[in-house]
Amino acid sequence: MADAARFHDESFGTLGEPSGPAFAQKPVPPVKIHWHGEATPVRRELVKGLLPRNGLAVLAGQSGAGKTFLALELASCLATGDDFFGHKVRDRGGSLFLLAEGLGTIAERLEAIRLGKLAEEPLGEGLPIAWMALPGSLKAPEVQKAVTAKIVEVSADMRDRFGIPLRLLVIDTLSAAFATGEDKNADGVATQEMAILQKMAEAAGALALIVAHYGKDADTGIRGSSAYTASADAILAVLAEREAATGKVSGRRVAMTKSRWLETGWNAGFDLCSIEVGKDEDGEPVLSAFIVPGEASLEPVKPKRPLSKPVTILLQAFRAVVADSGEPVRPHGLNGHEFTAVPREVLRREFYQRYPADGDTEAKRAESKKKAFQRALTDGQLQGAIGFKDEGEAWVWLV
Repeated sequence: MADAARFHDESFGTLGEPSGPAFAQKPVPPVKIHWHGEATPVRRELVKGLLPRNGLAVLAGQSGAGKTFLALELASCLATGDDFFGHKVRDRGGSLFLLAEGLGTIAERLEAIRLGKLAEEPLGEGLPIAWMALPGSLKAPEVQKAVTAKIVEVSADMRDRFGIPLRLLVIDTLSAAFATGEDKNADGVATQEMAILQKMAEAAGALALIVAHYGKDADTGIRGSSAYTASADAILAVLAEREAATGKVSGRRVAMTKSRWLETGWNAGFDLCSIEVGKDEDGEPVLSAFIVPGEASLEPVKPKRPLSKPVTILLQAFRAVVADSGEPVRPHGLNGHEFTAVPREVLRREFYQRYPADGDTEAKRAESKKKAFQRALTDGQLQGAIGFKDEGEAWVWLV
């Protein structure tokens, strides 16, 4: 009791008047309670029907699929106010690229956009697009501080030079930006990295678009922990077919595989159009490329390979519980499509019973099942087999 009294006296002081060194350094901010009916909710979008104004979005795909080209296409559409794959840009804005790789090609790629798509437009000082090399891993507090200061500086310069706000913060790529040797499959590491990027997005007052790699193929989802997927407000997947023998890429598509607000499944094809952007030291052409959007579709991208084992078991589990636990839900609002969905937790319990987990201890088997279930949710959405909404009460449905 004496220890408890001393803890109370030294750490908390008089009830209602926090004191002590911990509270002096980090005062607890006031907590506001919100009630339904106090205000009409208004969704703020950067690209209508596709990307939110703020928060975290991921642009994920395999190497060579065209991820950075798509990020630059989005930045140029924000700069000019042109539609992005037929989706309206709500307000013009500037972009800042934080580059951990690809620094040597971004100027050429922007010049390809100017020559190939914007040759008739008076650009004045150029496009409101800036970039910088990351001075180190964003895991380091001193690097975070230095980069955040530069973000604030560029945001002010963007308004002074172009009269528009900074709207987009592109991190290219996720793995290189946090290159520390830590285990990227650990949920805690992934959650911490996403929280750092969220703070930078808040400092910019912009959307953070995180360019990320998939695993060996698209079915594996974002490389590393499933927490990357869970932390994202929206995910655009960049899909393509690559010939193993030649490395030739074809069938490029971009698809919305996750959104906290919108129905997933939208996808559109695109091509890379090669163009000469200058001459090298020998007078030979220097080539780069720009995006040429193709046909859009509201139909989900169907997998060309058999469903993965976790997804197959997830679908079996769904069919086993839907009769008793299925309910009609409209995950995308009153005017959206109605699905028969089951609560995620009900589905998870059934999945755990069916999944043959490896491991020589109960704890290892439990962890294996947990990771398999998260992978099944991610892969199932990517393969166009399920829909999943994790805002509020989580539901899963077949598509």
